[in-house]
Amino acid sequence: MANFQYDVIVVGAGAAGASAAIGLANAGLAVLVVEAAIFPGAENWSGCVYFADALAHPDLLGPSGVEELAWERRLVRRGVFASDGRTLVGVSYQDRDCFPNCFTVLRPVFDRSVMLEAQRRGAALLSHTTVEALIRDRGRVIGVSTNRGPFYAPLIFLAEGDAAHLVAKEGYQASGDGAVRFLQGVKEVIPRPAGEIERAFNLAPGEGAAYEILLKNELPGRAGAARLNMGAFLYTNADSLSLGVVLPLENLASEFAGRHSELMEYVKGLPFLRDWTGGGESVAYGAKLIQAGGPPQVTAWVDDGLAIG
Repeated sequence: MANFQYDVIVVGAGAAGASAAIGLANAGLAVLVVEAAIFPGAENWSGCVYFADALAHPDLLGPSGVEELAWERRLVRRGVFASDGRTLVGVSYQDRDCFPNCFTVLRPVFDRSVMLEAQRRGAALLSHTTVEALIRDRGRVIGVSTNRGPFYAPLIFLAEGDAAHLVAKEGYQASGDGAVRFLQGVKEVIPRPAGEIERAFNLAPGEGAAYEILLKNELPGRAGAARLNMGAFLYTNADSLSLGVVLPLENLASEFAGRHSELMEYVKGLPFLRDWTGGGESVAYGAKLIQAGGPPQVTAWVDDGLAIG
């Protein structure tokens, strides 16, 4: 039997991994968090809407602790829209009390602040470290093999996010044709002064909005209907906007020959989006493949010595 160095090893220092580390450390357990990036959130360059109800639980940070995290704006409005590229129809709802503990965040800043709270409570962080495989002893998971060597604990928690490399490699992902399908995700951060954001979205200082948009449209100037079937999002940060799209790879290939930068220029040129973004140039841009399918892809969430989040 291995000589356990920690009570729990968490793989991934994103929101799930760091939150788990806070709860475990609060309970007095020795926790190691292993993160492949150079710091938590480094590979998540854009923004998101973060529902912090779990972090606000007394076993983690509590409401006052959540207030101290590095969020951008407190969410007061959500909107859902559909567009054909020319017209926009949808609905938005604004009520601060309807979205408690909900914020817009920039992941490189926010993830880092959550992990710092875990470290303050005694969790250890090992960044720039890739977990290459699970270590087993007679069928039980007892540790992880990394590019820095092995580490051992009686429980391993995989919090890899949408990458899920170990989930697939270790046999916990559904197999067969069509079991795993990839989407193209593209994100930008566009600077805009706080006052302009508040006027464009009719917000009070510090208030935030999050819009989700379905684009299933006919492209202006092109013959025939485009197979975009694309989802877009727009989030207000303190003094910038996060804009992103997600669509099937085959649609990006057929309509834009795989050129995601051309796709984003088209999206940013839509009149209603220009009204919201102010037509500014991005200061951060990135594209990555995202596994589609969610929970049905995972064949087992718990194994001997292992939990998957």
